[in-house]
Amino acid sequence: MNSLDEAKVKGKIIPDIAAPGAEIIATWPPISPVSNVKGDKRVSNFNIRSGISMARPHVAAAAAYVKSFHSPWSPGAIKSALMTTDAEFACGAGQINPIKAVSPGLVYDTSESDYVRFLCGQGYKTKFLRYIMDGHINCKKTKNETVWDLNLPSFTLKRNISVSFGNLFRRTFVVLISG
Repeated sequence: MNSLDEAKVKGKIIPDIAAPGAEIIATWPPISPVSNVKGDKRVSNFNIRSGISMARPHVAAAAAYVKSFHSPWSPGAIKSALMTTDAEFACGAGQINPIKAVSPGLVYDTSESDYVRFLCGQGYKTKFLRYIMDGHINCKKTKNETVWDLNLPSFTLKRNISVSFGNLFRRTFVVLISG
């Protein structure tokens, strides 16, 4: 499953990460019906579901697994490791591979301040950002950036093929040497 229908950010390549989400057996609260069929009174401790909400726990577990090997890594570095060691997709990152993500070779780290500049660039107001983030945020004093400025391992460029085009993507990464 992926977040193709969820992302509305201009220029963002999605999905960032994909994970198993179809026909997942999971625990189920016995007070909830097992189906949406009217009159169905069956109960169970388990149920089979599909969707993005079923894929998210897989990504969270994979991130925790990678973090267990690299405790100082930031969330951005962990996301990068999951994205750059995937089973390839035609666009965005593909299916996560937690075992490969432990030794990604390199990581692109994205910090909170990177996202603040991005959100300011998307038009979010300082007051709103202060509700969701700690710190002294001031969008008027921040260099507003676009999704192309985020230090992510994915790139996208919308273009008209009938005219010349170009764009410069700047990225910073850390090469990881094992052994």
